[in-house]
Amino acid sequence: MIGLFVLIVFMPVRNEKCITIIVKKKLFRTSTANIIYISYQDYGSTLHLSDGTTHSTPHLLKEFENGFKDVFKEDNDFFRLSRNILINTEHNITGQLTYRKRAITINGVIMQVPRKKVTPLKKLLCG
Repeated sequence: MIGLFVLIVFMPVRNEKCITIIVKKKLFRTSTANIIYISYQDYGSTLHLSDGTTHSTPHLLKEFENGFKDVFKEDNDFFRLSRNILINTEHNITGQLTYRKRAITINGVIMQVPRKKVTPLKKLLCG
């Protein structure tokens, strides 16, 4: 049986935060600013980019979250919105965060916000 070679590398390149993913000998590199959000479904994560493309990888969302925290530390722009979604707070986020209306829009994508995440998200976005 041939093993699946999978690797994620988080590193700054020329004063820019980058992520490199290698899956089955295919290399994919992008700036973290290009990532709108990362979703997890069916044993794999999907990176949704600002140009409308998506890239799938068999990594857990927690691996991305820990990688961003470890490498970029206080300059981390990613927020765990729910069990399945990690959002990039660098992008234009609009919406209503009240008790009854808990939805945000990131670059035209509407996402529901869990009740427990309303207060931390407000603190993050408002300062």
